[in-house]
Amino acid sequence: QQQQQGDESLLLVATKKKQLEEDTLKHASEAAKKALDIYDELINGAKILRGDNTTQDGDDDDENKKEWQRILKEEVKKKQGEDNDENKPPEVALSPLWIDYHRCESARALGLVAHCYAQAGAAVTSEGLFQSALDASSSYPFGQRLRGRNNNVVVAADDYGKGIALSSPNLGFIARDVRLWYAMLCNNWEKRKGDADRLLADAHMI
Repeated sequence: QQQQQGDESLLLVATKKKQLEEDTLKHASEAAKKALDIYDELINGAKILRGDNTTQDGDDDDENKKEWQRILKEEVKKKQGEDNDENKPPEVALSPLWIDYHRCESARALGLVAHCYAQAGAAVTSEGLFQSALDASSSYPFGQRLRGRNNNVVVAADDYGKGIALSSPNLGFIARDVRLWYAMLCNNWEKRKGDADRLLADAHMI
């Protein structure tokens, strides 16, 4: 109970802080969106190989295309030379959980973008992004689900399946932070205190 009261006090202090300055919010949003782009390529592969090599700076599109084509050609030539090298050490395959790990990790970038929208007063857009962040943070194939409540205390399910990666401190902290940020949004929203309390309890359990 003391821990829960402490969490609520921290949440109250955080929600009463002065909103970010417009320039700071702009830079934070740009940085978070760049992080999303990085995770998109880690999970889905390079955009240029998917036929999507668009950039934010339209004037630089042609130059970027030429640069990427040059880099890819060099990599192909380099690869061909390495394949003919008998002394080349065998390649080590990526972990089969590579994509799953980065998909969970992308929840932090999604949560930060959502947090920026919340600071800008776009609550509905922010909530949609927070929902996506929750889904991403709970998508690990060998994770744990948060199961119900026992006397208002959240308990983790005994069985393991798709859920939160509580065995990974990094992914666990990300899942916790996303819920804390979402709780801050709900706490400032009319008739959403119940959701804020639920998210706080989940964060405390994680």
